[in-house]
Amino acid sequence: TFFLSSRPLAGVTFTGYSPITVALPSDLLGNPTLTDGDVYRVVSKLPDYSLEALEGAEASSRLDYRYHQVPESLDGLGRLARELTGLARNDLDRTRRIIGYLDASYEFDAAAEDQLAPTAGPARFLAGRGKGTSMDFATASVLLARAAGVPARLVTGYLPGRLDPLSGTYV
Repeated sequence: TFFLSSRPLAGVTFTGYSPITVALPSDLLGNPTLTDGDVYRVVSKLPDYSLEALEGAEASSRLDYRYHQVPESLDGLGRLARELTGLARNDLDRTRRIIGYLDASYEFDAAAEDQLAPTAGPARFLAGRGKGTSMDFATASVLLARAAGVPARLVTGYLPGRLDPLSGTYV
């Protein structure tokens, strides 16, 4: 169930994971009428994160170009990504190699005041091989994945909610 704290963009409804049904407030003709303070309900199915599904997933099945873009200013990133993932069999293997490299080569800065603030830009973080915040590691992971051909995006601040044991959905 979502609560609107401000007027949504026309024709835009936030649904979280893959929606199965959406129940919106409507006028007498059945037209959606979302306004400030409205509540609407979305029933979604959780993505399949099983090992079999992840091993079979390939970038060609997820074509959204935004998740493949790498800034031109990070020209050495492609070379590093190819070195790390050259013999990988699939996207999951490429991702595991990238995460393994970051884990072995960099130190997590648990003492940082703000884990969502980068300590440096991604190029400086990757060149420095020093300490980094959660945001440094997340940004580096996303950019290396994209450079290796694995679509990736960085998301913060969203949790699926509380599981309703009667319906099996998240509220």
